Amino acid sequence: MLRDEIEADPELRRQLEIHLSAPSTHTENSVVITGSRLSRSPISLGPLTINNTPSARAFLVAATALLLALVALGVYGGVHLLTPNDSSRSSQQSETSDAQSGALSGNEGSSGTTSPSESGGADRKNTALNEAAVVEVTLPESESLPSGWEATQDKEINAGVPSDCSSACTGALYTGTVPFENTDSGEAAFFYIQAYDTADHAARRFADVRADKDEHSDGLEPVSLQPMGDKSVAYRAKIVNAEKAEAGVLVGTVVTWVTYRTADSSLDAAALSSLAQMLAERAQQAQDGTIPPVARAEF
Repeated sequence: MLRDEIEADPELRRQLEIHLSAPSTHTENSVVITGSRLSRSPISLGPLTINNTPSARAFLVAATALLLALVALGVYGGVHLLTPNDSSRSSQQSETSDAQSGALSGNEGSSGTTSPSESGGADRKNTALNEAAVVEVTLPESESLPSGWEATQDKEINAGVPSDCSSACTGALYTGTVPFENTDSGEAAFFYIQAYDTADHAARRFADVRADKDEHSDGLEPVSLQPMGDKSVAYRAKIVNAEKAEAGVLVGTVVTWVTYRTADSSLDAAALSSLAQMLAERAQQAQDGTIPPVARAEF
């Protein structure tokens, strides 16, 4: 096959002949080739001797072409082995970007979805936040939000089952809230966390809140956000020029909720997602023992 290729491609033959006839001297393990022209002298390659005849030279050309082909294939394969699949990575990045920054619209919420990056984490803990001080520091500070956001009231921490809770609040330890506002942009956010004694009780509460919102959804419609925590859900107001959206996240033994408002109808999915993600991460950090939590919102 190599001989046929050489005969069919004069340029390939010419290039190989140039390389084979070039002056060279090489010594290694009894292989010696000297000179630019060999006239009927045997070519000695260690234990292999090739007579310098037309047929022998053709064999040498074919062997050289085979060696060049193997080297080329080796380089090609090595490059592809060491080079990541850019198209796959770009696709994943595009999907993540779309989930974070897409408009708040659609009929599908992220209810019941599980975050691929968090659900299987072996280091995650479901520790009960059984101290009021821990719940208080889990709520965000001004430093947890972008510049311009400030708390409009002090944090409020209440122990036990709130009076407005249904039976699904069994096991509630503390409920904490704090409102924030950005006076420059007119945006506002209300942060709510509820700590439970077990992850099962927290999951029951999260399911109850979601069912209640779905049942009384005259003023709300589900929207899609990136999956967060163990389970997450998001809604926005149905009214024309809606300026309110909210997102809830179940994180181990903690239920978190963020209500986000703007001064006009320009609700930003990325901003709501960042606020909800920040609160969920702080809840997980507190359960992992990072006190105070350090997660911040960036948008």
